[in-house]
Amino acid sequence: PPARARRRASGASPSRRPPLQMLRLLLARFASAVLGTFGFFLRFLLPAPGPCDGLSPEACDRCARRFAEDAVRRCGGDGSGDLPWAPLGYQRLLSRLSDGTYVRDDDGHGADVDDGGTSGTVPLPSLVLVYLHSPIHRRAAPFATDVLRDPHLLAAVEEHRLICWGGDISRSAEADALARSLGVAAFPALALVGCPPVQDYLQQTDAGATGRRTRTAEVLLLRAGYPEGSSPAASLRRLLADVRNAARRHRRVTAEARAVRDERTAEVRLRREQDDEYQQTLRADRLREEARVREREAAAAAAEEVRRAAQEAEERQAAERGAARARLGEEPGQGEPGTCRVRVAAPCGGRLDRRFRQEDVVGRLRDFLTVYWEDAEAAAVVGVAGASPARRGKAVGRIKNYSLSTNFPRKLLDDDDMTLVDAGLVPQGVVMVQDLDA
Repeated sequence: PPARARRRASGASPSRRPPLQMLRLLLARFASAVLGTFGFFLRFLLPAPGPCDGLSPEACDRCARRFAEDAVRRCGGDGSGDLPWAPLGYQRLLSRLSDGTYVRDDDGHGADVDDGGTSGTVPLPSLVLVYLHSPIHRRAAPFATDVLRDPHLLAAVEEHRLICWGGDISRSAEADALARSLGVAAFPALALVGCPPVQDYLQQTDAGATGRRTRTAEVLLLRAGYPEGSSPAASLRRLLADVRNAARRHRRVTAEARAVRDERTAEVRLRREQDDEYQQTLRADRLREEARVREREAAAAAAEEVRRAAQEAEERQAAERGAARARLGEEPGQGEPGTCRVRVAAPCGGRLDRRFRQEDVVGRLRDFLTVYWEDAEAAAVVGVAGASPARRGKAVGRIKNYSLSTNFPRKLLDDDDMTLVDAGLVPQGVVMVQDLDA
């Protein structure tokens, strides 16, 4: 330099900096080194911020609506020619798309479906055109005017039914965090993302649609920066070509995934129907078997009841016959004083003679018939095994329901406590047996 040449020509020594200035320089460099080291370690210790870290969904929605209003003002206040920006935060938009509670309407703005994501179906992946704006970059405003408002881009958005979302990194922490997560270093930036990812959509089933779902998105296209001197037409052509190619690839991959998923769903439905039919068959067989078991148990219970009733009746009759035999006692001997002779005439023509005591009552006649029929039946059984025909011939058939009466004068003997004297059977008499069931 000329000053140094003049000093060399004059032979003067170069001037040194004052000590205070040197101290300030050293302190500044030391502070810079300390802050740089602290920031380096802080980046490793702290996790990378997510799109909604530290912000409520309501605040993110307000930032998204503010960006849409600013875009309308940039278009002259009527919003014509500008993209239909979604009035939701980015993370909430992904959540609604994954749940199927946000669908794109005919105007492109989107509409909420208030079913809480419980419709039981997995929504198809949607395409979201993400624009990150930075007002401090000089090329952001020309890009928004020359490219984003071009009718060809709006036509491409309508053709592929894209959902548009924009954010200003200077006003929205969510947009700033999204730019960091995407690794955007130059602005303006455009990205095309699919939500839910096709692989996640392929793995989900209708049965699990109301359960845990993905909240992520896959980046299909990312363009950052608008270089100085770039032609708007050339930039728009490249952008439209990239968007169309990415949308076509995404549509093709989604169609293939949907076909595979429909096939899997059909197989799952077929297996479920077969399992249901098998379970219904098992249930019907079980019910029939249970009905047969109940019928067998009811029949066994009825048979047991009949057997028990017959046994009780037999025991009761045996007890009655034993009591009748005990009351009847031995027949009085022939010529024994105080006796009478009674002949019982059966309806079949049989005759039964027996001696009774005069103080006996009509009930002894019934006891006599009971004992006789029991002995006759026992004799018939023994006769089958070898008893004499003469003894079997004396048997008179049992009559279950009968009445006793005298022949002449006719008198009904319906009082078992009536004595034989009062019945007119002393010293002898004939008693007629009438079958009441005949």
